[in-house]
Amino acid sequence: MPGTKVGFIGLGRMGLPMAYRLLAAGFDLTVHNRSQGKVQEIAAAGAKAATSVAEVVRESEIVLACLPDVSTSEAIFLGDDGIAANARPGQVLVDHSTVGMATSKACAAAAEDKGAFFLDAPISGGTERAADGTLTIMAGGPADAYQRA
Repeated sequence: MPGTKVGFIGLGRMGLPMAYRLLAAGFDLTVHNRSQGKVQEIAAAGAKAATSVAEVVRESEIVLACLPDVSTSEAIFLGDDGIAANARPGQVLVDHSTVGMATSKACAAAAEDKGAFFLDAPISGGTERAADGTLTIMAGGPADAYQRA
């Protein structure tokens, strides 16, 4: 729903155009990326620039991550100051990264420990479809979290 506070972590080839689509749709968007150039680019278009993963989680009702590989996903979701460590009860955490089942299960368990909801939601379609908003998203997780996201 437009106006919902959404956080987006990972502004790579897929994440940046996805984040732009959320901003254009009217979401209150807070972003973080390890390289600041892309953060500043989308901040100039109206997104809020966060200085840390923790800040994104604190500022958001729904947190989306689109990360490049398993090790980055595990560090960002499961790290000491990562997404799960800062999650709140009822918050929805969505992982668009392509990771294995073991990583998704670990992220889901960490979210559940905090009373948050985890959606494993890998994407298909490439950068052009990300830019035009026609990606295919295959989501798995609690039905109520899916409806909220």
